Amino acid sequence: MGEPSKVPVWLQNTAVSAEFKVLACCAHRSLEAQRRALLIDTVQQDLSWPRLAHLAFLNHLVPLCFHHLKSVCPSLVPSWLLRNFEIHFQECAWRKLLLSEELNRLLLLFEREGIQVVPLKGPVMAHALYGNISLRDFEDLDLLVRREDVASVKRVLTAEGYVTHLPLNPAREKNLLRSQSKILFHNQARRFRLDLHWEIAPRFFSLPVSLASLTPRLRRATIGEHEIWQPCPEDLVLILCAHGAKHLWNRLSRICDVSELINSHDIDWDRIFALAEGYGARRILYLGLWLCQQLLGAALPELVAEKLTSDAELPRMGSRVLEHLQSGDDIPEVRKALPFHLAVRERFRDRAAYCLRYLLLPTEGDLLGLRLPARLFFLNYPARPFRLAGTVAFRWLTRGKAPALAKFIPTPQNVVDRELELARIQPGDVLYDLGCGDGRIVITAALHYGIRAVGIEKNPELIERAKRNAQQHGVEHLVSFRCTDATRFDFSDASIVIIYLSARGNQRVRPLLKQLRPGTRIISLDFDLPQWTPDSIEAISDPWKFVHHLYLWTVKS
Repeated sequence: MGEPSKVPVWLQNTAVSAEFKVLACCAHRSLEAQRRALLIDTVQQDLSWPRLAHLAFLNHLVPLCFHHLKSVCPSLVPSWLLRNFEIHFQECAWRKLLLSEELNRLLLLFEREGIQVVPLKGPVMAHALYGNISLRDFEDLDLLVRREDVASVKRVLTAEGYVTHLPLNPAREKNLLRSQSKILFHNQARRFRLDLHWEIAPRFFSLPVSLASLTPRLRRATIGEHEIWQPCPEDLVLILCAHGAKHLWNRLSRICDVSELINSHDIDWDRIFALAEGYGARRILYLGLWLCQQLLGAALPELVAEKLTSDAELPRMGSRVLEHLQSGDDIPEVRKALPFHLAVRERFRDRAAYCLRYLLLPTEGDLLGLRLPARLFFLNYPARPFRLAGTVAFRWLTRGKAPALAKFIPTPQNVVDRELELARIQPGDVLYDLGCGDGRIVITAALHYGIRAVGIEKNPELIERAKRNAQQHGVEHLVSFRCTDATRFDFSDASIVIIYLSARGNQRVRPLLKQLRPGTRIISLDFDLPQWTPDSIEAISDPWKFVHHLYLWTVKS
């Protein structure tokens, strides 16, 4: 078991923002005296509490932030921030309990069927690393099974109300197992998501870690009253580092998981280095450990620390990860994934295999887009390069043309009501809803507040539905709808702007918001505006107990 983590020199750097220092201080199961002192000192600085809230939500660290801020320095934290963190904490804790119960129920079913299943991450990791499932954010269940058991597991899940959007007759399934590493299932009735894995990483990642390779080192663990199989700590470190590398280490919570695992378990470092060498994942492991050491102060043995200094690429790659984490940018950097994935592999043959598989192995999108008969499934492989080429050509031909800002997802009515309360509506206000969908926000504003409201929507079918809804509620004299792209419309006369788009959609409309007059209130649901610090962030749960976040800005002069 490792020594308690120390405050790293990097965290004491003046270039690191105070908000990120608070986040990094809280990214631990428990805080020793030195880190508690740094936390108290930092929260007394001139920091932006809304930005801290944004970083905490973005990095999935709200539970730990709430836990430590409330216990260490509650009087130094704004009450609204603690209250919003508490709402998120409580609602997510309730859902995590449901997911834990569902996991136990499914494991019992698989056990009766004689199917070996290894749960990954989720409630098991929260219990093992943090001692409390409410201290780690997770939203779904991950199960690892043998490739030959996928059909049996699918049968059990289907009987329990789980469905998948992929066409999975036996012949297609046989081919799918060769090209993919997981299937995503949904339980629509209970709003659960489950990832069924037969390999740890996507096939193109060229990291062949499966249940068969893990089985010789599996250990029995107890969660609640149920005994389960779990990877040994050494395998789990590699699994978490590979998962972090796959996602470009885009969340501080991923680094926190590795750090807590190292600090809470006796690690056989000779074994883990041998495993990493065998998989060609030495740099994947080294980068994960480097981030834990530099950012969270994980106490690594001297021999391990020396090994990290042998790879000259680590500081460069790690610094870019830390820079991205500090930026608070939640827009996926898809174009950077390929070079990052290649850079994190030290062997040429692994990089070559990555490129070849990325070029030839069909993805879920390919399989859904080209639904060939089972006997012609093999054509998906030669079709993949043409599909990639077509995607590149389409992007080139449509460069400069704006894609859709977001898909239509209805806003729950209780969230609509709270958005309008936050807007502090006054007589004479003019409300614009960017991406108004079926018009429910516009109609509610006119119906309950009697103000003029305008809905902007690019989908003509939704515009017609919104107009019918307005007529049914008798507010067609107060509302109007424009079938156009929000990025090409002049809404400078607005005093209230409501946004429910996407991260990329918000990025595109942000420059247009500069035309708004001082005092205009802007409210965005679930996505912030890049480089704009909100006045407040509020958590609110919908009828299905999903927690949403409302961002509020007031345009300054």
